[in-house]
Amino acid sequence: DILEHILGPLPEIRNSDGDEVILSEARFPVIGQIDGIITVLDKIDVLERDEPDVSYWNWFGVGAQAVKSAGEHTLTLKTDDGTGRTILGSIGIDAGALVLNTNSVERAKMGESLLHSHLKGLIGPALTSHQTLEKVLEEQPETATAPSELPADITEQAMQSFLDNHYQQTLDEPLPYLDGRTPRQSAKTKKGRPRVISWLKQLENSEHRRAARENQQPYDFQWMWKELKIAIPD
Repeated sequence: DILEHILGPLPEIRNSDGDEVILSEARFPVIGQIDGIITVLDKIDVLERDEPDVSYWNWFGVGAQAVKSAGEHTLTLKTDDGTGRTILGSIGIDAGALVLNTNSVERAKMGESLLHSHLKGLIGPALTSHQTLEKVLEEQPETATAPSELPADITEQAMQSFLDNHYQQTLDEPLPYLDGRTPRQSAKTKKGRPRVISWLKQLENSEHRRAARENQQPYDFQWMWKELKIAIPD
């Protein structure tokens, strides 16, 4: 079922704000001193350097995300730093320009407003460009072994998002193993709770075997234990 979704037509992909994923770049000509720009960027609380000695910043979101509901053929592309903080974009200095990269037009506009408000007089108007994922794929070299394949990082996140959505729906679907009840319903009953625990363990064991066989990181089911309010076994 997963392979059919991954290998089939490209699904609609949205970011965690619910915006269509469109690779967007805004280049601001530098008209002030670069050192002054760097000093200002280091003081913006939603920006954080990727490395101390590198002029490259991650732009983090603040507050809760207003995620729009995803349809059956929609994948949510999540970009975070591994601690749960959403990365809205990246900012770097390249060839006399300040460059903002985001994965949606909406985030690009937000980033432009942020930078202009803090760097007034130091950067000029932005030159923007936008590319859909379909366009990126069309421009792949013809010699590529799999021209319909997404870039590796996008594919990994798309798979992660697909599994998140799949298992989120499964929690509310009747399962024969649970006598026709949903995992969420069964987890609330004295008789059904042990069977849900057994079901979750089977999922985890199967996933660990698959990941070991394919030399990949296994899917993390911890969120499902928490969602069902079941203590994660040691």
